[in-house]
Amino acid sequence: ANHICEAERKLGLDSIVVDTSNDLEWAQADDADVHVVHLWMPPKIMYKTKAPLVWMAHGTPEVMGENSITEQAKGHYGHADGWMIAQWWLQHADVTVTFWPRHQAIWQSLSDKNTRIEGVPLGVDKDFWKPMESGGKFAGEPSVFTAENCYMMKWPWDLLIAWPWVVENGFPNAKLHLVNVPYDQSRLWYPLINRNGAGYHAYLTNRRFSHEELRNAFNSVDFYCGLVRYADHN
Repeated sequence: ANHICEAERKLGLDSIVVDTSNDLEWAQADDADVHVVHLWMPPKIMYKTKAPLVWMAHGTPEVMGENSITEQAKGHYGHADGWMIAQWWLQHADVTVTFWPRHQAIWQSLSDKNTRIEGVPLGVDKDFWKPMESGGKFAGEPSVFTAENCYMMKWPWDLLIAWPWVVENGFPNAKLHLVNVPYDQSRLWYPLINRNGAGYHAYLTNRRFSHEELRNAFNSVDFYCGLVRYADHN
């Protein structure tokens, strides 16, 4: 959200991020021409404002449904139920915006005839994300890097199952670099890679790289492996 607002300000718009749980911050947005909502908007604001409401449907429809099941199992509700929130905003937003054509088609299929669903490609800040000198090539011939969030619909199960077979069948010097592996999933990933041998040919860490570290990684590896199903790009 901060990066989107930064880009909008470069276009000459007065764009701010507001914490929906902080009443003091809402005072800054009382006179907004448009409210863009990600998850939740306080009803006292939602029903009072005359400004159009835009729901930014970030995240895949599949992961919203997945979270509604997994978070409910933990006893969570409300904001954790992305599927419920999606249905609310499809009915109440003046327009729903998503970054991906596939998502646009899915949301449209779940909507009434005249519901407005817009696809807006997510821009890339090429002043920052650009080719530059590497800080040192990552180990491996080839080196493969991946750094997705470990939701089930983009976690590295298939990659880690296949990795030893990749190494054994023609790429003995290949190395996999897998970052952003959450601690609470360690009971799955580390027994897996130790038993099937993937760990001997890989580097795994729970560290989440900064933007600067990611940029260096993109300039320092042979391949990036995108794990998001259905061909959506982050």
